Formats: sequence, C-alpha cells, structure tokens
Amino acid sequence: MYAVRGCKRRILGILCSAAVAAAVGTASGQAHAQQQPAAGAKTVSPTGKGIAGGALLGAEVVMLTEGIIGIESVWPYPVFGVLGAAGGGVGGYFVEQADPAGMSAEASLYMLAGGMALVIPTIVVMLNATAYSFEEEEGVDKSGQQPPGAALPGGVPGGAPGAP
Repeated sequence: MYAVRGCKRRILGILCSAAVAAAVGTASGQAHAQQQPAAGAKTVSPTGKGIAGGALLGAEVVMLTEGIIGIESVWPYPVFGVLGAAGGGVGGYFVEQADPAGMSAEASLYMLAGGMALVIPTIVVMLNATAYSFEEEEGVDKSGQQPPGAALPGGVPGGAPGAP
C-alpha cells in the first residue's frame, strides 16, 4: 500500500513540476497591450502589488514543497507558510524599489498574478497531503490482516474456532 501511495505522490510531484515549467515556458517576454501611454493617461503604480504578490508566492512555494514531499502533519503548513510569506513580502518590496522612477509595474503585477493563480493548486496539494487515511487506523494492519492476538471470527483469540 505504501508503494502505491508513494507512486501517487511522485506522479503528483511530476505533474506539478510540469505545470510550473509549462507556465514559465509559455510566458511572453514582454507585454504589448500598451506601448506608450496616451497623453494625460495615468500609469499603474507598483506600490503594494509587489509586496502582496511576493507574500503569496513565498507562502505558496513553501506549502507546495511541503505538500509534494508528503508532510502529513498539519502544523508545518501555517508555520512555515507564514515565514515564506514574510520572506516573499520582503522580496516583493525590493522588486518594487528596483525601478527608481516607479513607472514600471510589470514585475509587481506578474508576481501578484502568479501568486493569485497558484492559490487553488496550493490548497489542493496541501489538503491532499494532510487528508485523513482510513488505512492508518489503530489495530488494522496495512495488509488487511488482523494484528497478532486479535480475536478471530470463532471468538478464540489467536486460534481456530473450537481449538483447545
């Protein structure tokens, strides 16, 4: 049973890695929606977008990694997720500050969009890793057999029905 579960985790890890690789590989190098701002048009400010996007991405990277490697305990997800969010928020702040004129919000917007896009996959992977498994109940062997010393169907512990 453990081999099947480990195989499912590997397949899930490969699929998640392939999805991230596909998203990165198909992303365009430049956005062409607006070449030059029209006279009097306001540009988008990066303020806050980099911090929020970085915090989302930081938490998601940590939680996705925990889910893919198979951490079944619940407590590491919020603890290390908050630490990842703090690190990502600090990184997002410095991404915002990288543009001295504050005129280009592309990187901040990409971080925010990426963080929002990964919320649901992160939740699915985390819940899959921490889901309750009926196979882990006490007193039930993984192979479906009763543990030694358990009463057999005849009512005699450890022996055949009617045996002395």
